[in-house]
Amino acid sequence: MPRIGRLDLPDRTPDLKTASLALKAPAPEDAESLLAIYNEADVLRFLNRTAPLAAATLSALLEQWPAVVASGNRQSFVVHLATSDEVIGMVELDNFDPAAATAEVTIFIGRAYRRNGYGLDALNAVLDWGISELHLTRIDGAVMPDNVASMALLRSAGMVDLGDRTGHTVSGEPLSIRVFSFLPQA
Repeated sequence: MPRIGRLDLPDRTPDLKTASLALKAPAPEDAESLLAIYNEADVLRFLNRTAPLAAATLSALLEQWPAVVASGNRQSFVVHLATSDEVIGMVELDNFDPAAATAEVTIFIGRAYRRNGYGLDALNAVLDWGISELHLTRIDGAVMPDNVASMALLRSAGMVDLGDRTGHTVSGEPLSIRVFSFLPQA
């Protein structure tokens, strides 16, 4: 595990398991399922995407994923149901700040699997892993202020609402976001 600043970043994404889920590194065979979820209208909107992702683009990204992880820029987990291995979403840690030992978390779960506790289960697994294995001191999450469901999810995971911020841009236009932060218990 390479040490970057104060962070111990693995050179490959580990498997994480919960009672109901298996979180695994992205793989080419996940492309079709991820594409369907990623291109859901509300997922596109809340990830600030203006156009659907093309299948070829996603396949190329998944092929390159081991190199992205090895570079220390991102840790991504495809969320599978433990009982069927069906892909239901993705959780990512990125924007690592080695000096401060912080990162940002992003999660999306397919519409058909929401409101079943899977999002909270997956988010808690990644937050716990980030704190215990990567030794992060803070993990932030940013959501659009009208994304009520994601704000509820982040609060349920113990993340603290830090309020609205402006500064992110979409097509050059400022974007207001709501920032949440997860701080490990002392």
